[in-house]
Amino acid sequence: MKHPLRAAMAATLAALVAFAVGAVSAGADATAQADDLPPLAIEDFNYPQAAQIQAERGFLLKRGDGHIVLLATCPADTTDPDLLRIAERGQPGSGYVCFRVSGKTGHLTVEMPSVYGVSTGNFTSDVVLTPDDGTTKTYKVPPNSYAGVGEADPEGTGGEYTLLEIKVSR
Repeated sequence: MKHPLRAAMAATLAALVAFAVGAVSAGADATAQADDLPPLAIEDFNYPQAAQIQAERGFLLKRGDGHIVLLATCPADTTDPDLLRIAERGQPGSGYVCFRVSGKTGHLTVEMPSVYGVSTGNFTSDVVLTPDDGTTKTYKVPPNSYAGVGEADPEGTGGEYTLLEIKVSR
Protein backbone atom coordinates (compact mmCIF):
# COMPACT_ATOMS: atom_id res chain seq x y z
CA MET A 1 0.00 0.00 0.00
CA LYS A 2 1.33 3.40 -0.96
CA HIS A 3 1.82 5.99 1.71
CA PRO A 4 -0.55 8.96 1.07
CA LEU A 5 2.10 11.60 1.90
CA ARG A 6 4.58 10.05 -0.54
CA ALA A 7 1.95 9.99 -3.27
CA ALA A 8 1.16 13.70 -2.68
CA MET A 9 4.86 14.62 -2.70
CA ALA A 10 5.42 12.65 -5.90
CA ALA A 11 2.49 14.39 -7.58
CA THR A 12 3.78 17.81 -6.49
CA LEU A 13 7.28 17.01 -7.72
CA ALA A 14 5.92 15.81 -11.06
CA ALA A 15 3.93 19.04 -11.42
CA LEU A 16 7.01 21.15 -10.66
CA VAL A 17 9.10 19.23 -13.18
CA ALA A 18 6.40 19.62 -15.81
CA PHE A 19 6.23 23.36 -15.09
CA ALA A 20 10.03 23.71 -15.30
CA VAL A 21 10.18 21.78 -18.57
CA GLY A 22 7.40 23.96 -19.96
CA ALA A 23 9.28 27.10 -18.88
CA VAL A 24 12.49 25.85 -20.53
CA SER A 25 10.74 25.04 -23.77
CA ALA A 26 9.21 28.50 -23.72
CA GLY A 27 12.71 29.94 -23.23
CA ALA A 28 12.94 31.05 -26.85
CA ASP A 29 10.37 33.73 -26.08
CA ALA A 30 12.27 34.81 -22.95
CA THR A 31 15.16 36.21 -25.03
CA ALA A 32 12.84 38.39 -27.06
CA GLN A 33 11.21 39.66 -23.86
CA ALA A 34 14.57 40.39 -22.24
CA ASP A 35 15.34 42.89 -25.04
CA ASP A 36 12.24 44.84 -24.01
CA LEU A 37 13.44 45.34 -20.42
CA PRO A 38 14.85 48.73 -19.38
CA PRO A 39 18.60 48.93 -18.74
CA LEU A 40 19.88 48.15 -15.28
CA ALA A 41 20.23 51.12 -12.94
CA ILE A 42 23.82 51.58 -11.87
CA GLU A 43 24.52 53.96 -8.98
CA ASP A 44 27.10 56.59 -9.92
CA PHE A 45 26.67 58.61 -6.69
CA ASN A 46 26.10 61.85 -8.64
CA TYR A 47 23.70 64.15 -6.82
CA PRO A 48 20.25 63.99 -8.44
CA GLN A 49 19.02 67.18 -10.16
CA ALA A 50 22.35 68.92 -9.49
CA ALA A 51 22.07 71.23 -12.52
CA GLN A 52 18.59 72.36 -11.52
CA ILE A 53 19.71 73.02 -7.93
CA GLN A 54 22.69 75.01 -9.21
CA ALA A 55 20.47 77.14 -11.46
CA GLU A 56 17.96 77.80 -8.67
CA ARG A 57 20.18 78.04 -5.58
CA GLY A 58 23.61 79.08 -6.89
CA PHE A 59 25.73 76.14 -5.73
CA LEU A 60 26.64 72.76 -7.16
CA LEU A 61 26.07 69.46 -5.36
CA LYS A 62 28.34 66.93 -7.05
CA ARG A 63 28.56 63.48 -5.50
CA GLY A 64 27.69 61.81 -2.24
CA ASP A 65 26.65 58.64 -0.52
CA GLY A 66 23.04 59.72 0.10
CA HIS A 67 23.50 60.35 3.83
CA ILE A 68 23.68 64.15 3.45
CA VAL A 69 20.58 65.41 1.64
CA LEU A 70 19.70 69.01 0.76
CA LEU A 71 16.50 70.39 2.29
CA ALA A 72 14.28 72.72 0.27
CA THR A 73 14.23 75.22 3.14
CA CYS A 74 15.81 75.42 6.56
CA PRO A 75 13.44 74.38 9.33
CA ALA A 76 12.57 76.82 12.10
CA ASP A 77 13.70 74.27 14.71
CA THR A 78 17.49 74.54 14.67
CA THR A 79 17.87 72.00 17.50
CA ASP A 80 17.12 69.04 15.20
CA PRO A 81 19.93 66.52 15.91
CA ASP A 82 20.11 65.52 12.22
CA LEU A 83 20.39 69.06 10.84
CA LEU A 84 23.56 70.43 9.21
CA ARG A 85 23.44 74.17 8.49
CA ILE A 86 25.96 75.88 6.21
CA ALA A 87 26.14 79.69 6.39
CA GLU A 88 26.59 81.05 2.87
CA ARG A 89 26.61 84.66 1.80
CA GLY A 90 23.77 85.47 -0.58
CA GLN A 91 21.28 82.86 0.65
CA PRO A 92 17.77 84.24 1.19
CA GLY A 93 16.00 84.18 4.54
CA SER A 94 18.19 82.87 7.33
CA GLY A 95 21.35 82.85 5.18
CA TYR A 96 21.76 79.10 5.68
CA VAL A 97 21.68 76.09 3.40
CA CYS A 98 20.35 73.10 5.33
CA PHE A 99 20.97 69.38 4.95
CA ARG A 100 19.47 66.31 6.62
CA VAL A 101 22.10 63.86 7.88
CA SER A 102 21.28 60.15 8.21
CA GLY A 103 23.37 57.14 9.09
CA LYS A 104 26.60 56.92 11.05
CA THR A 105 28.74 58.53 8.34
CA GLY A 106 28.18 60.56 5.22
CA HIS A 107 30.02 62.54 2.57
CA LEU A 108 29.12 65.06 -0.09
CA THR A 109 31.30 66.94 -2.57
CA VAL A 110 30.07 70.40 -3.50
CA GLU A 111 31.00 73.77 -4.94
CA MET A 112 29.38 76.28 -2.61
CA PRO A 113 30.84 79.80 -2.76
CA SER A 114 31.04 82.32 0.09
CA VAL A 115 30.77 79.89 3.03
CA TYR A 116 31.58 81.37 6.44
CA GLY A 117 29.97 79.09 9.07
CA VAL A 118 28.90 75.55 9.93
CA SER A 119 26.36 74.44 12.53
CA THR A 120 26.16 70.74 13.39
CA GLY A 121 23.63 68.40 14.99
CA ASN A 122 24.65 65.31 16.97
CA PHE A 123 27.56 64.51 14.64
CA THR A 124 31.07 65.72 13.89
CA SER A 125 31.48 67.50 10.60
CA ASP A 126 34.71 67.90 8.62
CA VAL A 127 34.41 70.57 5.95
CA VAL A 128 37.03 71.35 3.32
CA LEU A 129 37.16 74.90 1.99
CA THR A 130 39.39 76.76 -0.43
CA PRO A 131 40.08 80.46 -0.86
CA ASP A 132 40.74 81.93 -4.29
CA ASP A 133 44.41 80.87 -4.20
CA GLY A 134 43.55 77.14 -4.59
CA THR A 135 44.89 75.95 -1.23
CA THR A 136 42.55 73.93 0.99
CA LYS A 137 41.82 73.96 4.69
CA THR A 138 39.84 71.35 6.64
CA TYR A 139 37.77 72.42 9.65
CA LYS A 140 36.57 69.87 12.21
CA VAL A 141 33.31 71.05 13.77
CA PRO A 142 32.30 69.16 16.95
CA PRO A 143 28.76 67.86 17.53
CA ASN A 144 26.06 70.38 18.48
CA SER A 145 28.16 73.44 17.80
CA TYR A 146 28.77 76.34 15.44
CA ALA A 147 32.16 77.24 13.95
CA GLY A 148 33.19 80.20 11.88
CA VAL A 149 35.06 78.87 8.85
CA GLY A 150 36.66 80.39 5.77
CA GLU A 151 36.55 84.17 5.91
CA ALA A 152 35.23 84.00 9.51
CA ASP A 153 38.35 82.06 10.58
CA PRO A 154 40.71 84.48 12.36
CA GLU A 155 43.67 82.45 11.03
CA GLY A 156 42.29 82.44 7.47
CA THR A 157 43.49 84.44 4.52
CA GLY A 158 40.38 86.63 4.39
CA GLY A 159 38.19 86.91 1.34
CA GLU A 160 35.63 84.42 0.18
CA TYR A 161 36.01 80.67 0.59
CA THR A 162 34.34 77.93 -1.45
CA LEU A 163 33.10 74.80 0.31
CA LEU A 164 34.40 71.69 -1.50
CA GLU A 165 33.52 68.73 0.71
CA ILE A 166 31.46 67.74 3.73
CA LYS A 167 32.08 64.59 5.80
CA VAL A 168 30.04 63.68 8.86
CA SER A 169 30.36 60.96 11.49
CA ARG A 170 28.53 60.04 14.66
